[in-house]
Amino acid sequence: MNHSRKRVIPPYLIASAIVIVLSILTVYPISLLQFLEAKTYDWRFQLRGARATGGEVAIVAIDEKAISERGRWPWDRETTAGLVKAVSELGPKVIAIDIVFSEPDQNGAMKMIGELKEGVTEDGYGKRLLLMEKPVDSDTLLAETLQGVGNVVLPLVFLVPKRWEGMKEGAEPSYIRTAEFPFTKPGSFFEPYTASQVLPPLNVLAKSSAAMGSIYTAYDIDGTIRREPLGIKFKKGYYPSFGLEAARLFLDVPKDKEALYSGDGIGLGERFIRTDESGKALINYAGPAGTFPVYSAADILSGKVSADKLKDKVVVIGTTAIGTYDVHVTPYANMPEVEKQASVIECIIHNNFIERYKTQWLMVVGFMLFSGVVLVTALQRMRALGGAALSAVFFAAYLYTAYALFAYKGYWLDFITPSLAIFFLYSSVTGYRHMTEERKVREIKEIFSSYVTEKVFDELVRNPEMAKLGGARKEVTILFSDIKGFTGISETKEPEEVVSLLNEYLKTMTEVVFRWDGTLDKFIGDGVMVFWGAPTEQENHAELAVRCAIDMISSLKRLRSKWMWEGKVPLDIGIGINTGEVIVGNMGAEGKKMDYTVIGDPVNLASRAETLTRSYNAHIIITEFTYRRAKEMFNQQIGHIAVSELDKVKVKGREEPVTVYGVEPVD
Repeated sequence: MNHSRKRVIPPYLIASAIVIVLSILTVYPISLLQFLEAKTYDWRFQLRGARATGGEVAIVAIDEKAISERGRWPWDRETTAGLVKAVSELGPKVIAIDIVFSEPDQNGAMKMIGELKEGVTEDGYGKRLLLMEKPVDSDTLLAETLQGVGNVVLPLVFLVPKRWEGMKEGAEPSYIRTAEFPFTKPGSFFEPYTASQVLPPLNVLAKSSAAMGSIYTAYDIDGTIRREPLGIKFKKGYYPSFGLEAARLFLDVPKDKEALYSGDGIGLGERFIRTDESGKALINYAGPAGTFPVYSAADILSGKVSADKLKDKVVVIGTTAIGTYDVHVTPYANMPEVEKQASVIECIIHNNFIERYKTQWLMVVGFMLFSGVVLVTALQRMRALGGAALSAVFFAAYLYTAYALFAYKGYWLDFITPSLAIFFLYSSVTGYRHMTEERKVREIKEIFSSYVTEKVFDELVRNPEMAKLGGARKEVTILFSDIKGFTGISETKEPEEVVSLLNEYLKTMTEVVFRWDGTLDKFIGDGVMVFWGAPTEQENHAELAVRCAIDMISSLKRLRSKWMWEGKVPLDIGIGINTGEVIVGNMGAEGKKMDYTVIGDPVNLASRAETLTRSYNAHIIITEFTYRRAKEMFNQQIGHIAVSELDKVKVKGREEPVTVYGVEPVD
């Protein structure tokens, strides 16, 4: 397996792990993810704002104004009966009273009559008490009003214990059995809310109502109400919700056409309302409190509301005065129970609950797989800023898709896990690249820091692929220099003096080499080997080598003057230069000793040219191959360079002789 393939595999393995883990968390989310996802659901409502309603639902509120005019809450049944009658006279199709009537009315006159009746025989006085009782029995009065209206829905209050709580079962009044779903189809995955007790309306009121339904409230993990249970199990029966019964009456669906399909949904005549496995539906809130038309009960009782405001509508009667209702936290804001019921009824009438299909995870996982492949492939070829921009595009595209599906199609698509996938894919792949590139920089620095100039090194860091560390064929120009007669000098001088002299010379020559962007291959005793054209591309490598050689001779002249003034031996050098195609790369024992160098016949020819400087008494000799490459420089006569053909020499391994040229700077 090659190195590039090895570098590619880890990011894909990292991405695969990210997608697999987040896919599992999509199907089996932990509490934190559920909480965060629910908050994004609320955000979608807030971003969408209030939507248009069908106008079928209105609210009659027992608000501060009504309590101020009609007395403190709770009202007696006579006042409530008056309100129901007043609402009925405005022509609504259904009246849904979101008020619990589970106990007899605390009526002072009834209490007094009851006390007088104690111990009284059924004589004339006793009969008169009985005749007095009926007109002041406010529960009976309200019942007669409900029966006369004929379209009233009353609430059933169910107690649903937590799973870890004991089930203290209460009695099941037989008269509430008429409210059960007439037909239920059991499902294998049905996990209904199961009540242990019920708080029903008084028997006399229940019998006078058109329907009864549960007003049980289901809270999410953060206490927000996002779902409505459309069915509650109690004893052996299943009871529809309050809103479902109100909508059924409005839609003229007979009771025997109402069915509970366990774990799937609710049948309501010809329509089917989809639910989750526990019988809940996601409420498509029309908007914050005040979205539905609200009329004060005080204005209804005073005759200030015209019939066209409530005619043929579902009118929900409930309390909105502060301190008279349980505050419900919704995706928009806090609202009274009556407002929530209005949204539920409207959703059932239009069958426009928010959908969240059980198979939606397939869409989410599919997106994560797609984004994983695209992002990992692209991020390995892009810089961090470009990768961040691409990831932002993916995030924005998914964000818009999730919002558009919600706002225009009423569909809840998971947002958190795909967003986390994009974030982790970008950060992990970019982080991996950063670590590997840092390692590459360290490797390049270890290999090249002593060979090349800082300028060339920086270029290699920016474009590490230029190094081609594995070895490659390239045309380069090689320079060899050697001190003439160095062996004799070292034999006649003290070793310390020779080392000091040699170090000063090599330091100066190294500075010259780096000044002309050469790659310092090695010191061979008193000799220096340099090449151009690698590791970075240098189109004018032959020209750079010749100019470097001329600079080396000029620098040596200054050193010779200094040495002579100091009484030291003035050294002299010969330089040979050749151009040709070589193998360039790391050579040696991997993990032990490696050198970045060049090998090939052109290297030997450059060394041979250096030795010829002694035979021709020249400082710089170049081959015909270098001459051709730098011919344009010679033709321009830049820098006052004198070039002369010296000879054609026979070189070992070559059939044709090679022409060599002498190069000297002209003062």
